[in-house]
Amino acid sequence: MKRFPRFFSTSAGVVALAALLLCGPAAAQSPAFPSHPVRIVVGFPSGSLLDIIARAIGEELRKGWGQAVLVENKPGADSIIAADAVAKAAPDGHTIFLGTLGALGLNPHLYQSLPYDPAKDFTGVTFVADSPFALAVTPDLPAKNVQELIALAKASPGKLNYASGASFAQMLGEAFKRRTDTDITLIPYKGVQPAVTDLISGRVQVIFADVPSIVPAYKGGKARILAVSGARRSPLVPEAPTIAEAGVAGYEYSTWYAFVAPAATPKDIVEKLGAAINAVMAAPEMKQRFLGLGLEARGSRPDYVSQLIKDEIVRWGPIVKAAGIKPQ
Repeated sequence: MKRFPRFFSTSAGVVALAALLLCGPAAAQSPAFPSHPVRIVVGFPSGSLLDIIARAIGEELRKGWGQAVLVENKPGADSIIAADAVAKAAPDGHTIFLGTLGALGLNPHLYQSLPYDPAKDFTGVTFVADSPFALAVTPDLPAKNVQELIALAKASPGKLNYASGASFAQMLGEAFKRRTDTDITLIPYKGVQPAVTDLISGRVQVIFADVPSIVPAYKGGKARILAVSGARRSPLVPEAPTIAEAGVAGYEYSTWYAFVAPAATPKDIVEKLGAAINAVMAAPEMKQRFLGLGLEARGSRPDYVSQLIKDEIVRWGPIVKAAGIKPQ
């Protein structure tokens, strides 16, 4: 699994510096920021993990800035709608995107043409967290573990459906099929919540979804988590093995979340945005809130995110091709 060695320090000195950048005298050295409401654009519906993260951070930014911070949900099309809206927004720091590996690293390989270029149309602001996905099934499916699911899929090729609410989930599903030599039919959704709803109702039998989104159904007995996709188990469901532990050798994938701004956003404003968000994530109560979502809040320098996007586009090209996914 990819390591992130250059994360922003959360020492008291750095947090103090971030506070100064938020509201101290340094802000007077450049045009006032923010001078009007800030929009955080999310490519997923209300109630999704990204929406929860954006609203939690946005509320704390509002308190620090004394300025409204609005979360704007633009779900669908693997976050292309949301990403494109931010890429074409005024580059003044007042519109930022809470993006994912899917939107910023995978989409260039999943679509023949995109209305935005992740590497050229955005500048990094700060990293947020990384996270595995869960492989879950309906409770009435006669598969209590990953190997039983594989056997069931092989016994009835093409009969099982798997729900995907994001490009990363689709990649996970296709990689699973390739590594296990199974045929499970993709059913795409505009977001994880409608996908989970259809899993609960039995319209689909299998799902790849971020762990926090499926845990309520799992705890309520409406879904069965068989495993998680990352290199290590999720603290939210430590009883669930990794897919690799369950016998699918080499299957280790996690997604990540990061803030970006339009490429032409002035460097000093990007620095202020990054410092402000990092200060919010460094607060003990926010760290605890992230842990409750199965995440570790980890900020970074802006240039780290910009380089990460470029590296991930290069990294995932061969993986997507090997998974047999054809660009749309």
